[in-house]
Amino acid sequence: MKVWSLGDAVVDLIPLQNMQYEACAGGAPVNVAAGVAKLGQQSGFIGRVGEDAFGHFMQKTLFDLGVDTSTMEFDELHRTSTVLVSLQENGERDFTFLVADSADQFLTNKSLPVFEKDILHFCSLALVNPICRSTLDSAISKVKNSDSLLSFDINLRPQMWRDHEEMRAIIDEYAHKADILKLSEDELTWMTQEITLENALKKLADYPARLKVITQGSKGCLVLTPTTQVALSAFTVNCVDTTGAGDAFMSGLLAAVAEYGFC
Repeated sequence: MKVWSLGDAVVDLIPLQNMQYEACAGGAPVNVAAGVAKLGQQSGFIGRVGEDAFGHFMQKTLFDLGVDTSTMEFDELHRTSTVLVSLQENGERDFTFLVADSADQFLTNKSLPVFEKDILHFCSLALVNPICRSTLDSAISKVKNSDSLLSFDINLRPQMWRDHEEMRAIIDEYAHKADILKLSEDELTWMTQEITLENALKKLADYPARLKVITQGSKGCLVLTPTTQVALSAFTVNCVDTTGAGDAFMSGLLAAVAEYGFC
């Protein structure tokens, strides 16, 4: 079972010292693709980058990690997405997107792979632009016809949407299509419009995903299947930087599903 991650490829500019920054390959789907490969499972990335230095840096980084990059597209008109990461004292982070209309938003369906009992993973940024969303629809159609699984990490980025009502409607629509659904506790509150966890979980039960995971930061996570609800505690660590933490979690989850099977 191969894990394909579709969506944004972002160069994260991570602050060092003296106003210097380190360029790191990022974007949630890229992070998941890299993580799955590092965990020894077959991994591929479906995405579009600019025909620029950052785009080729992204492709080489993934390739060197063992990720299948054969479906990556290079865009001569739009630049690779670039994000400035600002760290807060508690290790949480803020993102400033530096490139409008970045290449990842114009992903076409020309290079979609053949799915064979695989996993297709995506996040909500793949839904912002109608062009990329249409490509995702084509991929989902292939997934549903190939006995493959669809994984959706909400990974909400409101600043990338012009219309927040449209954002809510579209994300809700695709959340109902997923076999695996991952969201944070804050995203659960946002999606269900329920303040208490108990009421939010009741609404979440209406979503057909067979595996639902709610991450709760330092508290751990909730794992829900059609027959089971389990609360798992997190390891106690000194939090320095949470950038990519949710993606690392998702990598482990999907790598485990790929290796051991699905509920």
